[in-house]
Parts: sequence; C-alpha cells; structure tokens
Amino acid sequence: MPTDPLLRDVMAYATTQSWETARDILANNSAKLLSDRAEQLLHSTVVSMQFLGTGNPTAGALLREREAFLQRARAIGVAAAWAERHPTQAAAAATATDPLALPGLVGNWLDTRTYADQRAFLASHLALLDPLTDRIMTTLIVQFQGKDNEQFLHASLVWLQTARASGLDAGWRAFCQEMGIPADPAEAERLLQLVLDWLNSQTFGEMYDFLKGHPELLKPQADSILEALAAQYAGQKEEKLLRASQLWLQRSRQDGMEAGWQAFQLALLYDQPQSI
Repeated sequence: MPTDPLLRDVMAYATTQSWETARDILANNSAKLLSDRAEQLLHSTVVSMQFLGTGNPTAGALLREREAFLQRARAIGVAAAWAERHPTQAAAAATATDPLALPGLVGNWLDTRTYADQRAFLASHLALLDPLTDRIMTTLIVQFQGKDNEQFLHASLVWLQTARASGLDAGWRAFCQEMGIPADPAEAERLLQLVLDWLNSQTFGEMYDFLKGHPELLKPQADSILEALAAQYAGQKEEKLLRASQLWLQRSRQDGMEAGWQAFQLALLYDQPQSI
C-alpha cells in the first residue's frame, strides 16, 4: 500500500471500478487531486504499467481513462468534465430534480456546518447547479438584505453561477474571493483554528498576548471568519464578544495594536460594537 498520502488518494481515484465514485473522490479532494503533483503521480503509474507490461489490459485502459479525465477536470472543472463524459446522465440529473424539492436542497446546502462541508455537499448534489436555484438564492438575498447573512448568501449565489459556467473549482474560488477567505482548504483550516485558539484564551490579557504573537490574525480573512461566527451566534451572548474581537482586529490593522486593544475594551461596554 502506498505510504505517500497523496499517492493513496490518487490510487483510490484511479483504481475504483465505479466512475461515479471516482468523480466524487475527485470533487471532494480537488485541491489535492487536481494539482500538478497528483497528475504527475498518476502519469508515472500509467507509464510504469505500460513499460513493465504488468497488470491486465482492462486495468491499464482504466488508468489511461482516469488520467484523461483528471486532465480534463483540471482544465474545466470536475462537473463540466463529467458532463462531457456522460452528457445524457448529466442532463438527466439536471432535469430529474423536482423543482418543489430545490428549496429544501438549497436550505440543506446553506445549513452545512463549515465551508468545506458546503463544498462537499455541492459536489455530491449537482442538482444545485440547476438555474432555478438562482431564483431561490435571489429571494433569500432580498429577504436578508442588510443582515449578517447577506454577504454569505450573495457569495453562495456567485459560487453556483460560476460553478455552472466554469466548473466546481472555479465556483469555489469565486466564493472564497467574495467572502475574503483563503481558497486553499489547508490554509483556511489553519486560519480558522488560529482564530478559535485566540477566542478560547482564558483572559482578555491572554488574547492580547496571543494576538501579538500571531500577527497573521490581522489578515482580512480573519475578519470574515469572525463575521461568519458572529452570524452563527446571532442573538446569543457570544455575538457581542465576536463582534468586539472583529473590531479589535480591524482597528489594529488600521491604527496599531494599542488602538485595537482600546477599541475592543470600549466595544464590550456597548450592546452593539460600532464598526470603524
């Protein structure tokens, strides 16, 4: 069994007998499997089998098909590549969705716990790419206009529209750009964990020292994480601390650490911290 984690993922994609499973593996691990190195690993495997003459012809043909599909997915996205390979199935999936069921599907997609879960949900529910979802999303955006969720809903609409036109990966990048978060899942996860560690400090003094030792928290992407967390805890006592912390980062980035610290302390005196 391969010891390289990426090689294991590549081989899982390349050797599964089910094309639907291969597509889902590729879609759910696109950041890794659509990379230059993943393509090189798969190509080396194909070349090795041809050179050594090992394996059965059917397995060799499958590997070559999977290599071609991966290359196409890198160029236009997994969803678009799948539609090219299985146009009848893709069309049937798009039209088989009951329009009355779409609002519930959209709601389940938006209610996923993390952005990574939202991305995986979309990859396995391509019916969300139906143009009818645009109407549902637009209605929600109007309903939540001026509220905390408006940016997230707008970004999610851009995600669907871009994914429909240019593939799932392009849609994900467009969403991240709209939300101001890293498109690289590993970087996004690391920054999220850093924000959570900062918020879990035992005292405000520890928060101050933590921030001084981790200036990467001053990246604008950290603001977006705090905004999303504040929206999640809207109306609860945690919201006040989250919004005060967001103001702390914003003011620190603009006017320095001491100004940010003072803004944070003042914000805690009010029910609704004022933005800069």
